[in-house]
Amino acid sequence: MFPADIVAGITSALQDLNVDPDKVAEVATKLTASSDSIGDSSFMRRLHVAPSAFGGSAEGSQLGYHHAKAHEVIADTLNGVMDDLGRFASATSRAVALVDGADTTSAADLSVKEQAVAVLVGSTRYFEGDRANHESRNERLGRGDR
Repeated sequence: MFPADIVAGITSALQDLNVDPDKVAEVATKLTASSDSIGDSSFMRRLHVAPSAFGGSAEGSQLGYHHAKAHEVIADTLNGVMDDLGRFASATSRAVALVDGADTTSAADLSVKEQAVAVLVGSTRYFEGDRANHESRNERLGRGDR
């Protein structure tokens, strides 16, 4: 669902930041596997079930309606998670640029490295996936009184 260069960029940046190579490999494996799992959009194509598929009864209609709403919430959440990954990739690249520009022998350079860490930490404080999930649930599912 996201370009392979995002995975390559994140892993390269983590290597440049001297992160443990085993952890970098683990991150790359998980990102690639996750991307492959949702990248073909099979969730959007094959798992969609029309509300009428649950039968013509009132209960079937309700079940179909709620299934469709839950599907929309998950889709919105996945889109938010992809936004999070893109933002993390950008923050990682920015952190590497800050570290690369620093001369490790001076106090001023340590400040730049602190800024690099702050950029990475800041990119993980707010999760678009969580926001998208909550917003979509509230919008599509309401308070559960339907």
